[in-house]
Amino acid sequence: MNLKYDNIGVKMDKQNRMKIIIDEVTKQDRMDKIVSYFQNYVATYSDQQNYKTYSDRIFIDDMLYGIGIAINKNKYQNAVGYRLWKKELIKYMNNQTYDFSELTGKL
Repeated sequence: MNLKYDNIGVKMDKQNRMKIIIDEVTKQDRMDKIVSYFQNYVATYSDQQNYKTYSDRIFIDDMLYGIGIAINKNKYQNAVGYRLWKKELIKYMNNQTYDFSELTGKL
């Protein structure tokens, strides 16, 4: 079996033990990859033959799908993955509190 890793390193844990780290990605690296993937997804959207005939709903679903696969392609790709992504988005949105005072100037 041949395994190829981009990054292999060593790090000390809290008990001062060495841990081998394989392909550790920093938060910034991860976000860079997510944004890059999504930018490419959006940039190539108009390559679809009939995109001009899509409804608003299809467009929104496609953009949400693109965000999901940019975050985790293996988990959220295809129909089953997109259903899971939408469920997680709904839970996320239901747990958010909004402060509209910035928009209205009122509390």
